[in-house]
Amino acid sequence: MNKKRWFAFALAIVILAISYVVPAYKPETEDMSQVFDKMLPYGPFSREHKLIEEKITDGGQNKIAVLELSGAITSAQASALSPVGYDHAFFLNQLDAIKKDPAVKGILFVVNTPGGGVFESAEIHRKISEIKSEKQIPIYVTMQQLAASGGYYVSANADKIYANEETWTGSIGVIMQSFNFTGLFKKYGISVNTITSGDNKDMGSSFREWTAEDKQLFQGLVDDAYEKFVNIVAEGRNMDKATVKKIADGRIYTAKQALDNNLIDAIGNKDDALDALMSEKELTGATVFKYRQLKAPTFMDFLKTSVAKIKGEYDPVLLQMESLLKEYGNNAPRLMYLYGGE
Repeated sequence: MNKKRWFAFALAIVILAISYVVPAYKPETEDMSQVFDKMLPYGPFSREHKLIEEKITDGGQNKIAVLELSGAITSAQASALSPVGYDHAFFLNQLDAIKKDPAVKGILFVVNTPGGGVFESAEIHRKISEIKSEKQIPIYVTMQQLAASGGYYVSANADKIYANEETWTGSIGVIMQSFNFTGLFKKYGISVNTITSGDNKDMGSSFREWTAEDKQLFQGLVDDAYEKFVNIVAEGRNMDKATVKKIADGRIYTAKQALDNNLIDAIGNKDDALDALMSEKELTGATVFKYRQLKAPTFMDFLKTSVAKIKGEYDPVLLQMESLLKEYGNNAPRLMYLYGGE
């Protein structure tokens, strides 16, 4: 390829990058100098992400933050060019921003998730608990289609929980799964050689049958995580542990069943929860807002997505699935607060 062709290729990449970046930031002004002022610190080669407040209703100085948790709670992140699913870093950044903002006087937490990782769920719960104790502000949850397992874990310590009539919630429990490839390997004559420093170093390996000791050790991990879940529900819902354990066998509850079991406080939609938060906590007339982020795509995002589009393989949902598969690529068992293990 001669110099002219290399130059043309580089110019095409730059034009493609600009064509993606400018719409991605949805500037609130038509002044291009302000657009680029916003973009420059968060350009294609930057990993910095900036939070922007987006007003839902315009009111007084007091503010109500709307937090939206949608999708499986994992650390996997979609490409900035295909922002599909839950972004754990973005969600934690929102909690940090709320904690630092003295004008935020309440939180409406919108939950629609089957749950997810034990670690990520605990991170969210811990930050929400810190906000409650340090800022002394009310947190109302509104459950959407599904608020199960980890979705209930992160909701349990709210001041009030609303669920739609069609909501499924509960699934209080822990699950751990692992692939077992031994039958497949035997069929095709594949063997795996493993050297360990101890008998349990490869516990849970997908390349051998689990031993009774493997199962016993992993059951201990599951049991510990389950006890923590029970304690979170008992404390958040002001229930004794024995009562929680009677209903915490992993089953899903409808909104009516959840109400009967004291897992939620009321059946109603998002508007009902917001109205109650405003009227019950003297926040009528507050400005309601949510965060969005200026999340810059990297150069590799541009390149990978461009190639996928050229090949006709671009699919945002598939890209999100790819991210999830990469996170669990080592096939190691993982503790999950997840409905159905999906």
